[in-house]
Amino acid sequence: MIYLDCYQGVSGDMLVGGLLDVCGNTDFLRRELKKSNVGGVSMKAQKTIFRNIHGTRIRFSSKEEHPRRNLKEIKKLIGDSRFSAGIKKNMLKTYGLIYAAESAVHGVPAGKIHLHELSSLETFCEIASYFILKRDEDVYAGTLVLGEGQVKAHHGFIPVPSPVTAEILKGVKIRMTASGYELVTPTAAALLKISCRFEKPQMIIDKTGYGFGSRSILRVHSARLTSEGRGEIFKAEVSVDDMTPEDIAVFAEELRKVSNEVYTVPVIMKKGRPGYVITAVAAGRRLDELKRLVFGRSSTLGLRYWEIDREVLSRRIVKFRSSYGICRIKEAKLPDGRMGYKPESDDIRGISKKTGLDTMTLRRNIIKEYEDK
Repeated sequence: MIYLDCYQGVSGDMLVGGLLDVCGNTDFLRRELKKSNVGGVSMKAQKTIFRNIHGTRIRFSSKEEHPRRNLKEIKKLIGDSRFSAGIKKNMLKTYGLIYAAESAVHGVPAGKIHLHELSSLETFCEIASYFILKRDEDVYAGTLVLGEGQVKAHHGFIPVPSPVTAEILKGVKIRMTASGYELVTPTAAALLKISCRFEKPQMIIDKTGYGFGSRSILRVHSARLTSEGRGEIFKAEVSVDDMTPEDIAVFAEELRKVSNEVYTVPVIMKKGRPGYVITAVAAGRRLDELKRLVFGRSSTLGLRYWEIDREVLSRRIVKFRSSYGICRIKEAKLPDGRMGYKPESDDIRGISKKTGLDTMTLRRNIIKEYEDK
């Protein structure tokens, strides 16, 4: 996993520089960026010392003058690239969020918005580089620190954070500081909103890197998740005796969209009535959504919830090409140092339908193939 310590804010170049410093390879990034199919963009990655800290500063530059692209043109750039389907999807989400925010701020339909710097080839390569270096790692960050005050822009003075950044970060926990200048750029705000969990998990740090902006420093930890940490996980319960089993099944399915785990237990309630206790385990950041679902989709008038601790083994998901087909394998490191493997149930079910083999045999054989690879 990756943890971003945005104690001085964050920008797109700081994100790329920090990831490159902690877990990247400059030659690898240059090779991958060739898949962008855009010419005339140069990348300069420099190991340097800033404020007595050793880290990486990265800059993209091009001879492009006065870029002015709409969302349709950006989508064509992404579509014409040779990036993986996953990177293309995340880039589309990021640009979609930026254009939607610009639309909300300016009162103009997103399709009619033409961006300048944010539609430049430099920004395009910045966004692509973030997802290239992030790979499949989960990304976490603490509370974002935003500047406060005003700055002079092309059309006059505007507030800090910029209206677009503020629009993008709706629903994200932030902290304001009177910097007098922008600490979080729209590009970084969109990248983190798309890909990041704003939580502080318990972790074991393996490596630390630093990405430098023009004024600020971003610290990046490459780490292993050990526990969600006290206060980050909640257990919530409702008791109902006036919902049908069909309605409870639908309600439980809705809860699963915002929860890590949902289960239902039949009970005998007051006056001898048969009922159900529906329990959900969810991250603290989803608690408000869970509350809205409980009171909007069930008959209950009350909800019980409390903080819990949970230990989580260090784990990752690997795509494995077995003799039966591609199957995702969840790897977990056990307390005694051994590795445990579990094929994803949906993949096993899909392979079972294609091959006609039972799921138990498939699971056993695929695990053996994976251990013997």
